[in-house]
Amino acid sequence: VFNLTGQRPPDSNNLLSTKYDERSKSLTNYSDDEKIDLSVDNFNHTYDLPVIRTIDIQRYLD
Repeated sequence: VFNLTGQRPPDSNNLLSTKYDERSKSLTNYSDDEKIDLSVDNFNHTYDLPVIRTIDIQRYLD
């Protein structure tokens, strides 16, 4: 797909982590740099557990 469109991925070793960022209007990579402050209280309710936004989860949510 990148060859057909003439685009270059930001990281050619990690093609599945590529996404289009509408703010910068360019291709970027997903990153798991987001810091989440979790405590024991976050895990008290099994019906409302926090989601750790790994690269895979971010890709699935998009």
